Amino acid sequence: MNKYFSLFILFLFVTAANGQQKIENALLWKIEDPKNKEIKSYLFGTIHLIGKNDFILRDEVKTALDNCKSTIFELNMDDMNDMSKMMGIMMKANMNGDSTLKDLISKEDYNLVNDFFSKEGIPLVMFEKMKPMFISSLIMGPMSGNEKEEMVSYEMELLKIAKEKQKKIDGLETFEYQLGIFDIIPYSLQAKLLVEAVKSSKDTTSDNQLVDMIAAYKNQDLQKLQVLMNSDTKELGDYTKLLLDDRNKNWVPIIKTKIAEPTFFAVGAGHLAGENGVISLLRKAGLKVTPVIKI
Repeated sequence: MNKYFSLFILFLFVTAANGQQKIENALLWKIEDPKNKEIKSYLFGTIHLIGKNDFILRDEVKTALDNCKSTIFELNMDDMNDMSKMMGIMMKANMNGDSTLKDLISKEDYNLVNDFFSKEGIPLVMFEKMKPMFISSLIMGPMSGNEKEEMVSYEMELLKIAKEKQKKIDGLETFEYQLGIFDIIPYSLQAKLLVEAVKSSKDTTSDNQLVDMIAAYKNQDLQKLQVLMNSDTKELGDYTKLLLDDRNKNWVPIIKTKIAEPTFFAVGAGHLAGENGVISLLRKAGLKVTPVIKI
């Protein structure tokens, strides 16, 4: 398995799920409005990146996607193919003001991070003004025993299918909104987590935990996945609310509006479970949400 591990890995599931409210174990869920039972939409929990050998897209997920008119991700994935939009977004990845990574960490830690990226063939000088949590994403690699294993994105694979089927594509939030969250989390804390991520590159305990996370995901074990993720967000403290709970609550009214037609939603699996998880919030909003084993 790739040795790199940090709190930023949680964005692969999207941070920790709060609360221990029990929920059925499933990655695919059917959403129905009791006022319009004829229309069925679906919610699917993803991992944003995973090793090719661990990638599974079950037939029921493909069928659910095929039965819907629209496919909605956390972000409008189609925007990633628009270079003009992406250039503007990348500019917003920079920290506000004149801050650089050198201003946030000691010389010793900076050299440690710089050496790490140099060995990866990435010139850190190009990213010194970027928000440290964004820099952290650059250290991600294969999640398997094979260092050279190809990475697969659930979102990109689903996007490919949706475009082939000529589905409408949209997002629950914007890139600008997500990057804006990184302006609320202190840059100093982000830099600290970046340094810890680099230092943990030889931590086999982290490796084992990530293996457990992948296994829990493949087994559709939301309870275990929730526990594993909860154990790794202590450093972020109250800021986990920004990364998870607030976003979940923002999505619910959007989802309620979008299911006026059959819609397939794909979000990080860490958003599903918990008292403030999307499933619980949708149920509280009066929608019927049930696990799907087969269609």
